[in-house]
Amino acid sequence: MGGSTTFCSAIRTVGRVAVLCLAPILLFAIAVHPSRARYHHDLLSYVKLQNHGAHLREELSALEAYARRFALEDDFRQRIVKERLGYAASDEFVYIFEE
Repeated sequence: MGGSTTFCSAIRTVGRVAVLCLAPILLFAIAVHPSRARYHHDLLSYVKLQNHGAHLREELSALEAYARRFALEDDFRQRIVKERLGYAASDEFVYIFEE
């Protein structure tokens, strides 16, 4: 009977060692999983912000070109003033049609 008891205590000892070895791994996995999910969320937000920033840079470039053209080209400026403000030269008539 003495050998059986030693065998059982050896099994219990191995079980305890296994639990002690696996417990830190399990705790680490539980701690890291939310961090990993947060990382992916933040990464996705970062990529969206980069895309939005690129879109804003393109829009700014277009507006700068428009402003430059408006400041330098008389014909363009006159056309815009006529279209948007309804102004006319002294020899022109403006007809306004309401829908």
